[in-house]
Amino acid sequence: MPNLHYLFMIIFSVVWLGAILCVVSLNDVVADEEIPQNRLLKWKDKKVVYGAIFMFFGYLWITSWIEYTSRFIVIMSACTYYFNNHRDRPDEEAQAEISYGFQCAYINHFGSIAYGAFIISLIRIIKYTAYILAKYL
Repeated sequence: MPNLHYLFMIIFSVVWLGAILCVVSLNDVVADEEIPQNRLLKWKDKKVVYGAIFMFFGYLWITSWIEYTSRFIVIMSACTYYFNNHRDRPDEEAQAEISYGFQCAYINHFGSIAYGAFIISLIRIIKYTAYILAKYL
């Protein structure tokens, strides 16, 4: 199960990388004044900066959603395995219901997982902002 979401994460990351490269290509590349061999990226418009920040936040949000959806399905499978084994026949071993985990994750709790991933991505943005501010200070 986590392998499927890992594949989703790779596909999304590749598509996002292409999109962020397109946003970054809107800027100018200039030579460094001290060392002409070095190239610097000059952000020419605030709209491009805000677009890149928005895309970074979107990346954090969607990857968090994929990660926690995978965890939710695994947890639901473990719960159904545990409770199905102890319900009617304690001598027989029941199966984990992975399809029920899919149903709960993608139909019943889609918004809950997305909202949780949004909160986690907000916290990650605050963390990365604190790292950047600490680096400059």
